[in-house]
Amino acid sequence: GVIDGHFYGYYRLSVGQTYYLEVTHAHGETGQYDVVIQGPIYTNDQDDFGNNPVSGYSLSEKELVKGQIEVKQDEDYFVFVPSTDGEYVVELNATNMFQATTMSNTYWLDTMNGSNYRRILIFRAGVPVHIRVTNIDPSFREGYNPYTIRVFSKSLLGTI
Repeated sequence: GVIDGHFYGYYRLSVGQTYYLEVTHAHGETGQYDVVIQGPIYTNDQDDFGNNPVSGYSLSEKELVKGQIEVKQDEDYFVFVPSTDGEYVVELNATNMFQATTMSNTYWLDTMNGSNYRRILIFRAGVPVHIRVTNIDPSFREGYNPYTIRVFSKSLLGTI
């Protein structure tokens, strides 16, 4: 995906294999760039949801999921596949300042910061939407840091 001109991606790589990265400019121009490749930096055997898009929890429409950011470095990932084109509500409620980043087909859709919020976004049927929940509270303390997340059709707004 690309955010503010920065490309990023998550890939599952195998030990001992060689990988190549090609960098080109969309319009054939030249310029400077940096490449940073970062391996896994955090694992938690007691983590409630996956720490990357590949291991993300499959979120059903209207399903209220209770999550936990166990430690400062924790990231929880969710995958939602809309059944129809349209407007959907992404809702996050938390006790701390969290950030929810929503991506679809490697394109950034939205970033929400705060503890309680809803965003209305347009999703395409069958195109997976990835949602990452992370801590952004500088005074975060490990322990009990619960949140809930839910995705539902905008037509249900006010009934849920």
